Amino acid sequence: MPQKTLRKRFAQLSQALLLLGSLAFWPVSAHAVNIPDNPLIDATLKGDVYKMHQATLSGQSVNQTDRDFTPALVLAARGGFYDAVQYLLANGAKVDARARDGTTALSHVAFSGRADIAELLLRAGANPDQVGRQQDAPILIATRARNTQIVKLLVQYKADLEATDLTGRTALDMAEERHYNDLVSVLRSAGAGQ
Repeated sequence: MPQKTLRKRFAQLSQALLLLGSLAFWPVSAHAVNIPDNPLIDATLKGDVYKMHQATLSGQSVNQTDRDFTPALVLAARGGFYDAVQYLLANGAKVDARARDGTTALSHVAFSGRADIAELLLRAGANPDQVGRQQDAPILIATRARNTQIVKLLVQYKADLEATDLTGRTALDMAEERHYNDLVSVLRSAGAGQ
């Protein structure tokens, strides 16, 4: 191969290596480029309890987090996978585990309205007052999203009715501002605002 061609290829290879080296420091979420996580997390993201069980049998912890440090239980609740949440709780998952942004499994379902999963979490000992993203307690999240069934559950599990958001508003304040009369009735009946 002629000397000129070798120099040209060497220069191209050098540029490619420099580019690859600079990409190593580029902030990219693992999920954005679809890099597999680990067997338990991958199965949890699909709600596949059989594969979740296989992963735990091979040594994966039910308290495993994904590459963004979100616990498996939070992922299962966020995905609305009742059976996956039930499996993780039955096998020792920490019920109040938090993602990096502060969200918990209960704060996700308070927003999504999955009362069946909320009840499962509360029966397992979830703290009804554990604040999530933006320092909101589940009762504030559920009220804002107008998830009446979840508000009723949180009242039943003795959630703090006087918890406030960053602006100082309670769940009752929000319900009244938004004219959510059903929630105003539930909250007042439970003693809010007294």
